[in-house]
Parts: sequence; C-alpha cells; structure tokens
Amino acid sequence: MSVSGDQAKLRRGDWLVRGGEIEKGVRLYAEVARSFRRQGLALAAVAVWTQVRDLLRRETSTALAAEARTELIALYRELGLEGDASALEMEARSELH
Repeated sequence: MSVSGDQAKLRRGDWLVRGGEIEKGVRLYAEVARSFRRQGLALAAVAVWTQVRDLLRRETSTALAAEARTELIALYRELGLEGDASALEMEARSELH
C-alpha cells in the first residue's frame, strides 16, 4: 500500500476510535503499522504500534496487544534503542505476574 493510502487508513482508524469502535480502529492501525514496517518506515511504524499498545494497554492478553509489544521491541532494537526495548520487555513481564 502507498503511504497516502496508509494515511487514509489512519484517519479512518482515528474516526473509528473516536466513535467508540476501538477494536475496529486498532485493527486498521495495526494494518498500517505492518505496512509502514514493510516500506522501511520504522519510526512511523513505532508511532502507530505505540498508539495500538496505548489503546490496548488494559487488554494485555489479546493477540493484537502482544503483537504490538513484540513489534515495538523489534523496531526499538532495529533503531538501536536497546534501553526502550528492554524497558518494554520488563513491562511485559511485570504484566504477566
């Protein structure tokens, strides 16, 4: 998908989230985050995955929340942000206990 198509999906996701359809909006955000990563737009992917993680913070058991966390850890490492990756790993471990 093109960046402009991804941006349109982000706007639709925003609209859905504001309208209370968080699950649908989050699915769109995740789709865009995956697309950004495939396009080599790591920082954009981090921003979108962070938004997904924040929206799903209370839903730690969902597959999408786990994917958001896993993708963020991998992207942080890809960007050389080892401290952020480690902090997120520790946060994930503490949520499991």
